[in-house]
Amino acid sequence: MNRKRNGLKLRFACVAKELLPLVLACGSQIQKVFAFASGIFSFLFRTCPGNIRACLLGRKKIAVTLFFLPIAFTHFFVTLSAQEIDSLLSQQQRLVTIPDDSVAVLSSPQTQKSDIDAPIHYEALDFDNDIKNGILYLTDNAVVKYQEMEIRAGKIQVNQQERVLIAEALPETIYVALDSTLADVEKDSFTVKFSQYPVLKDGQQEITGERMVYNFDSQKGIIEKGRAELDGGYFTGTQIKRVDKKVLNVTSGTYTTCKEEHPHFHFWARRMKMIMSERIIAKPIVLYISKIPIAYLPFAMFPTKSGRKSGVLIPRYGESSTEGKFLKGLGYYWAINDYLDAKTTADYYDQSGWLFRGGLNYNKRYSYSGRISGSWTRKNFTTGRVERRW
Repeated sequence: MNRKRNGLKLRFACVAKELLPLVLACGSQIQKVFAFASGIFSFLFRTCPGNIRACLLGRKKIAVTLFFLPIAFTHFFVTLSAQEIDSLLSQQQRLVTIPDDSVAVLSSPQTQKSDIDAPIHYEALDFDNDIKNGILYLTDNAVVKYQEMEIRAGKIQVNQQERVLIAEALPETIYVALDSTLADVEKDSFTVKFSQYPVLKDGQQEITGERMVYNFDSQKGIIEKGRAELDGGYFTGTQIKRVDKKVLNVTSGTYTTCKEEHPHFHFWARRMKMIMSERIIAKPIVLYISKIPIAYLPFAMFPTKSGRKSGVLIPRYGESSTEGKFLKGLGYYWAINDYLDAKTTADYYDQSGWLFRGGLNYNKRYSYSGRISGSWTRKNFTTGRVERRW
């Protein structure tokens, strides 16, 4: 009995000695399970009773299969694992190549070097640098350039620590009446003439104002009493906030297509949002002819982009020898769909009053097209008499 037990222990030790390296050489958990199962099967076969083993060995095909199957099965998985390991190592060697006599440095994304800020370029006839507070003062023809943005003004103050710029006009001359006394001067009877008003230019966008504040980091700014040209129109604002390169928020602003300093007509709105090359959104809005309010709308949208787009139509101002001053083309365009649109307009003449027009267009290529239109006015253009006429 002891001999049998010792022989069983010896056989188990031999099988374990063969099994352990195979199991450890396997890469994945599944391969290890198969290798371990194959080894156990081999152990049971070698340690089974002699009569059963002799019966199995009596059949040569079964014996050979049972003897070599565990070894072949385990060898297949070990070979597969080795191929995977070699493949992974070759990929890592291709991805990470360290030259001779070099040191590899590992760094996390948080510690990697960030992008270098664009330099700020300064120009002026007079410089004054407050090193203690980190403020740079530029006077007379001052210019600051940062990336694609450029600001010109008579006076520019740059806080280098907070990265904030303040631009103002330059006072030139103080006018005082010759017969004014000191008391009159103290009562603000004198006037000051300014020049070199701040101008912000960014790409095709150019805004002029009396005072500007600009943040280099956020690229946002505030312009006080600003004026600018936008897609063929002109707008002003008590305060203009530059949200980004394409969006401006205007407080107490006006918009017109008249080029005159004092336009013949304009739209006034308490708040306006201007999206460059797209549209202007305003509310509430009032139409003025000269200084007289003519019409009121709680909300309006002006398309500034060419093409078919719904929105308010901007009128055109002019003068005629027969009609006097007139305002043509005020109305609304509605792009209903790709085949249908509608437009209503109103013209105003000093001599004859209002002329209202309306039209509906429909057009489907290669199928049909047409137009329905009408107008109403109080003037007969044939006789020249003022009367209702359709």
